[in-house]
Amino acid sequence: MTPQRLLSGAAALAVALGIFYLVAKIPGPTSSSDRPRPARDFSLPDLQGKRESLSSYKGKLILLDFWATWCDPCREEIPELKNLYAKYRDRGFVIVGVALDFDGKASVAPFVREAAIGYPVLLGEGLAPPGYEVSGIPTAYLIDRRGLIVRRFVGPQTFEDFVPDIEKYLAR
Repeated sequence: MTPQRLLSGAAALAVALGIFYLVAKIPGPTSSSDRPRPARDFSLPDLQGKRESLSSYKGKLILLDFWATWCDPCREEIPELKNLYAKYRDRGFVIVGVALDFDGKASVAPFVREAAIGYPVLLGEGLAPPGYEVSGIPTAYLIDRRGLIVRRFVGPQTFEDFVPDIEKYLAR
């Protein structure tokens, strides 16, 4: 292979990765029809092994965050999520993290302690529950107080990216 061909292949890869990153930063639609839809209930173990269901947060505004300890963008987003939780938890807002690490508690529990994550974290063990499209992480779903998915966020987000929707749905 010639150096020019190698360079041209590397440039194409760099452009493709750049486009992927830009697309990943753009929040995705709420659903395939862009309409709120009921959030499907599920039950997963927490870090103590107790099963927790999504429906136990009924009546709260929920940010359901799918992430993993090995995902650098997920790790970078956690301080943003912690700040959101600190600011809005007294107004009926909760973040429920679903760690998709295959080894579950073995890697997640120490990371949660070290990162001082104060919101609930459940163990997905490599799989998102049925009803949640997670083609890449981080992916988050905003679920209103009535239990409807009103927004899907794909890719890493900042505090400011989440605030308009959180404010809007807390006001309802």
